[in-house]
Amino acid sequence: MNAEQIFSVCNLLALAGWLILIFAGRTRWAASLTTGVVLPLLLTIVYLILLLGHWGETKGGFGTLAQVAALFSDSWLLLAGWVHI
Repeated sequence: MNAEQIFSVCNLLALAGWLILIFAGRTRWAASLTTGVVLPLLLTIVYLILLLGHWGETKGGFGTLAQVAALFSDSWLLLAGWVHI
């Protein structure tokens, strides 16, 4: 899968989570699915795979705004940052 496809899948997962919270948020299954284990775990796994697979490909970092901009100039790391948020 390329970065765009992973972005689309993660967007759909996040949207599904929000829709479940909006329409069924007070049910036990909805809470455990969206804020419990399933959705957060899926997004965490994607984040870790992206981060471990592409860290070190740019000279960016988190010390200054310029370093963050350099870090996120790589589309894979930008995607990792988006999935994290």
